[in-house]
Amino acid sequence: DIFAQNRYFDVEMEYFKDGPNDLFIQITATNRGPDPAPLHILPSLWFRNTWSWGPLPEDTPIRPHMHIMQDNPLGIHADHATLGSFHFLIDPSNTKAESGHGGGVSVTLHRLLFTENETNMDRLFGISNAQPYVKDAFHEAVIRGASTVNPAQSGTKAAVHYELMLPPGQTATLRFRLVEQSHAPREGYAFGQTFTDIRQKRRGETDEFYRRILPYAPHTEQYRIMRQALSGLLWSKQFYNYEVSRWLEGDPGQPAPPAERHTARNW
Repeated sequence: DIFAQNRYFDVEMEYFKDGPNDLFIQITATNRGPDPAPLHILPSLWFRNTWSWGPLPEDTPIRPHMHIMQDNPLGIHADHATLGSFHFLIDPSNTKAESGHGGGVSVTLHRLLFTENETNMDRLFGISNAQPYVKDAFHEAVIRGASTVNPAQSGTKAAVHYELMLPPGQTATLRFRLVEQSHAPREGYAFGQTFTDIRQKRRGETDEFYRRILPYAPHTEQYRIMRQALSGLLWSKQFYNYEVSRWLEGDPGQPAPPAERHTARNW
């Protein structure tokens, strides 16, 4: 039983903005179990693969790219022909004891990992991969210790590999920021009080929004249930493009799909 003696972690993800292209991210992990336990967290950034599947509506003339920033070893520079240039910034205080971590908490930043957001054709279809770095590289590197990530520290998919050691009931907090290059803050101003102030402001706005639209008092169970339900609806509100003809025939340059797709009942 994985829940015996509460042997699990609570991991809370918070996203909030200071503008359309300035996204703040906070990850809070808590050990609910009775013993100290390790936890690996890999916040990831990747480009949707629009270059390996034949013509797509959002295809770009230049393959996107990301790499470690030249002037900041705790930053990733990401370039896309239509989305623009962004910086993924890592809070240097994530590994410091004063960063809101509980007593006895250890946070280790192992390294930044890079690969390509490419399907592992060898594993799935027994076909040789066109290049050595594929999308499941991080799993292989962290779980099996395999040399599957790009040593040049560049690609179309990246992750920050943290290892946490959490005593019972203790919490660790990690902070990141994804911001358009032209709006990137000066060095030393990306986190700290700025991060805290924006988070508090957005939480206050969210509380006020739900107070206005929900018919229950904020301290009631009905209020909490309805707020969670509406939050899920807002979070999952998105467009899903299901192109049946392409699904039936398969993608150009890829292995042919099974013939059974033409007799499926769910489309």
